[in-house]
Amino acid sequence: MKSTVVLLAFCLFAAGASAQEMEIKKADVPKPVLEAFEKAHASAKDVKYEKEMRDGKPFYFFEYKEGGKEVEFIYAADGTLVEIEQEIDIKDLPANIADVVKKEHPTAEIIEVEKVMKADGSLLGYEVDIKEGDVKKLSLYYDTTGKLIRTHKN
Repeated sequence: MKSTVVLLAFCLFAAGASAQEMEIKKADVPKPVLEAFEKAHASAKDVKYEKEMRDGKPFYFFEYKEGGKEVEFIYAADGTLVEIEQEIDIKDLPANIADVVKKEHPTAEIIEVEKVMKADGSLLGYEVDIKEGDVKKLSLYYDTTGKLIRTHKN
């Protein structure tokens, strides 16, 4: 089971760029998913709910602010936590990844950075949101070595 969750988390992180997050209402979140989130985060306030289909499977996103920073918990449809995304200060982006972003997008402005973790808190990589040219926001997903995993236009 543990290896399945680890594999699922990596697949979620590395999933193709065709996935689209769609805002949904709390009532649209399946009961096992909502119960798992609320049990783990009973004090969460002003939660934003989203659903995303990846490889034909639904994933549910719960986003809110914790300590002044955005945090997002991503669950599979059975209520299993598969990924956590936590906003970090731009200055805390590892140099190897910042260098790759600067090299590949020299005119871009980094507007937000999140570390992406497995359910157990171990690091998978980083999401770097940039603004470049006519694109209002482009999300770049890197593994810890600085390899680009996927991109997503918002």
